[in-house]
Amino acid sequence: MSTLTLARVGLNSSVPGSFCRPRQQRMIQATTRLGPRRTTAPSHVDGRKSTLARGTPPPGRRTRRLASMTVSMVAAREEGKREEDSAAQSGESIDVAIAGGGPAGLAAALAVRAALPGVSVKVFEAASENREHGAGVLMNINGWRALQSIAPAAVPILDEKARALQSMVWHDEAGNEMRKVSPFDSEASMAEFGYAQKIASWYDIRNTLYDLLPPDTVEFCSKIQGMNAQADGSVRISVSGSADEGHAHEREINAKVLIGADGYFSRIREHTIADGPPDFTGRLTWRGRVTLPPGDGGIGDKLAEQAGSANLYIDAANFGKGRSAIIYPLQDSTYVFTANCPVSHLEQLGMTFEPFKSKSSAMSLQADDDGTDDDTGKSRCLKAMGDYPQLVLDVIQATPDPVVTEHGYYIRPADSLPDDGWCTGGITLVGDAAHLAPPDGQGLNLALEDAAVLGWHLKQEGTLSVDALRSYERERSPRVEAILSLPEINPDRQKIIIENVVHPIVDNEVAVS
Repeated sequence: MSTLTLARVGLNSSVPGSFCRPRQQRMIQATTRLGPRRTTAPSHVDGRKSTLARGTPPPGRRTRRLASMTVSMVAAREEGKREEDSAAQSGESIDVAIAGGGPAGLAAALAVRAALPGVSVKVFEAASENREHGAGVLMNINGWRALQSIAPAAVPILDEKARALQSMVWHDEAGNEMRKVSPFDSEASMAEFGYAQKIASWYDIRNTLYDLLPPDTVEFCSKIQGMNAQADGSVRISVSGSADEGHAHEREINAKVLIGADGYFSRIREHTIADGPPDFTGRLTWRGRVTLPPGDGGIGDKLAEQAGSANLYIDAANFGKGRSAIIYPLQDSTYVFTANCPVSHLEQLGMTFEPFKSKSSAMSLQADDDGTDDDTGKSRCLKAMGDYPQLVLDVIQATPDPVVTEHGYYIRPADSLPDDGWCTGGITLVGDAAHLAPPDGQGLNLALEDAAVLGWHLKQEGTLSVDALRSYERERSPRVEAILSLPEINPDRQKIIIENVVHPIVDNEVAVS
């Protein structure tokens, strides 16, 4: 069986986290807010001169007044340039700033450090902490290879925590078994590639990468709010934070390179490519994870009887367009559920979802319900799936409210990235900020590939060069498009996925520290 089954039930690499809101919001006058691409820029940035409207002086004074205006204009322009140059030299300075502390951002941080030891890297993450939450991800062959390239020490850690599915059992919405299949041949995959397709916890992936980075690399409760490209290719960023976390409410930082790993609704992408938000598919997804040990005759015992199997429930008469839910095991009696339904079904139950005004869009999928409202993601999920089998509802009900995430399902065309480079200057993108994959885990696998290829190009250049960023982007575009443009049932898709496109950045025997 191909990855189609898991794709359609939503094993996604992008799982929301919590979001910290600063107590105050202040405008930074010296920084351009992220939003639509600027149509003009100061002359010292892109060489263009501004057009000045001049009045007509009285006869006989025109030459003298124009000369006076010219001197004043030049003096003002030079003074402005000196002020901006002085501002660029003040404040914090780091080599690489990364927007987003999910697996994509953390993998990019590890890759940069492995490629260029000694380079300073800071990851700015909106969530308040690296707490346990999230669903599961199908780690494919390309993901394992990329992980081996950037952080060999992570491979055995995650392999031990991941789980190979022995079977998948299909049920209709009433719980009647329809069929049972074996999705993957783990032994054959190990023999041929040295890796097997396994389900890993999103949190375990993120936490493993996080633990391999030096302390304080990730700055929580911090969000890049603005950016200003400098003439030398560097970027001046405005970062908002929380005083409760020990950071100023807003501060400016100079970075040689800015990497956007900030998800579906990437602010960095909007500032650089400026192609608008992704397309909403009309579907809504909930995810959660919960530990349910056996031994009390309850849910844990029922799930333990199905150890090694994923249980998929679908609206049989409307497969692919109706609702679905899946429960699958991780390690140590931990289970993950994913449920989804069309927004039209939600509306029939008197609920709404605004795709571009919801938390999931406004916060780049880095937010989840705080449990303070009656109408939480968990309660909405229970209402939407209310006539599904009791086991499904029991697992959802047993999951703590803050752990249940709700967000829309969005896509971008596979060919949405320019072939000759995505960004300009010292800015680039990785993961969902660059390309949106269907929810079959390839989002995370391709993000790991992004990090590995980016790190390799930096290593070849031996420095944080703009040329390395553009070379990375030009290499990634054809492969990403080749994978994402093929239907999930197309066998050629998996053939492309298992092609080896990464190079070792660090020696396989050396852990990244």
